Amino acid sequence: MRDNSTQRQDLPQLLSSALPECEPAFWPTLRRLLVEGAPQEALQLLQKHSLLNNSDAVHCGLTDDLLTRLQALLENLPRLTDPSLLQSHLEGQDPQLEMKEALKTFKLQWNAWANDVAHLRRDADALAADVAAPEIAWEISLAVRILAGDEEQIKRDSHGSWHGELLAKLLYKRPTQYRWEASRPLPPGRPLLTPSRPLLTPLQHRLLYAFVSCPSS
Repeated sequence: MRDNSTQRQDLPQLLSSALPECEPAFWPTLRRLLVEGAPQEALQLLQKHSLLNNSDAVHCGLTDDLLTRLQALLENLPRLTDPSLLQSHLEGQDPQLEMKEALKTFKLQWNAWANDVAHLRRDADALAADVAAPEIAWEISLAVRILAGDEEQIKRDSHGSWHGELLAKLLYKRPTQYRWEASRPLPPGRPLLTPSRPLLTPLQHRLLYAFVSCPSS
């Protein structure tokens, strides 16, 4: 589930642009998609960058490498797709052996992916720190911070949306967290609202029920 933010309205125009990276909304939209739990749409947008799909573009070795690695990270983001991991289990219930094995495999994949994220963040930050570096190095650095679960970056790009923060933290920091523990990624003072709270949008209600409702129901 994702929040249909106003920034998402820029996506069709960006995807149809010949040089979408020249549009001011390109990188903010890509980061917002990541925060909203839409890495595939963020990948689709990133792949429209001329340095990735246009052989006639003016290339720069370092930034080309960073872009290619960011694309690979989005393509290879581990997802919980094993059927045994998608089954509901009561809190305190001992998962079956099959589920434990599937979870172990997923964690190995996730740790390898997270290690690649850390390396890309280190390299992007190092290049961005150079005053002579192109602006794209800084933009890549900001995007990778979201993949690394950087709370300050997630907070900035969620624009105060608590459900955006929750989605990003669950996806990039705690991908194996149980639904009944979903409020834990939120910072102190930002408790998960209950579905009975007024002023929640339909999306927020669905998100709350998806993460908080009894897994056996």
